[in-house]
Formats: sequence, C-alpha cells, structure tokens
Amino acid sequence: MPSNKSITPLTAVTVQILASLTRGPRHGYGIKLDIEERTEGSIVLGSGTLYQALQRLERAGLIAEAETAGTDGGDARRGRRYELLATGRAALERELALMRLTLSSTEAVPQPAEPG
Repeated sequence: MPSNKSITPLTAVTVQILASLTRGPRHGYGIKLDIEERTEGSIVLGSGTLYQALQRLERAGLIAEAETAGTDGGDARRGRRYELLATGRAALERELALMRLTLSSTEAVPQPAEPG
C-alpha cells in the first residue's frame, strides 16, 4: 500500500480536494467547481494543478477511482470519478487538527500596532 508520508504535510490544494471528496465521489470538474464555491472564488484551480494533485493523491493511496455514481451528475462522458479512501479521510482529519491547533495557538499573539 502506498504511504501518504510522501505528500505530508498536505498543501492547501490537496486539503481542498480531500474536503470536496468528503461529500462523495466526484469528477475532476465537479471537484474544481465545489472548491470554487466553498472558497467563494478564493481558490480557482487550473486543470494542470488539479489533475496533477489528483494523481499524487491517488498514488499516495488517499483517493481512488470511484466505482459508484458521483454527486456531480454521474455523466460517464466526463471521465474518471474519484472517491476519498479511509486513509485520505484520516490524513485530512490530521491536517485539519493541525490547522486548528496552529490557529488557536496564534490567537494569543498580539496584533501589530497600526502605523500612525
């Protein structure tokens, strides 16, 4: 079985992809649209970035080609659908826990004074 250590810590893009797949299997384009919607357009993935990240996640054993209909229409002409594996869910949960810890530990840091 592939090791997910090769892609940890997860990048913002891979976190977003894994988070998208928590909603069920999706085609790459469905993942792209979901990320854009959830981030209110702050993250817009190009095709190359998206599909390279999907390949890395699949090689690492975090996602796999889905056997069942996806949540993005199930149109077989759109190509492969991806699903989140248990290892991917665990990696996402670890990364989100680390992000929460990082955020909470920096909330006590004083904000810089406004120039003036």
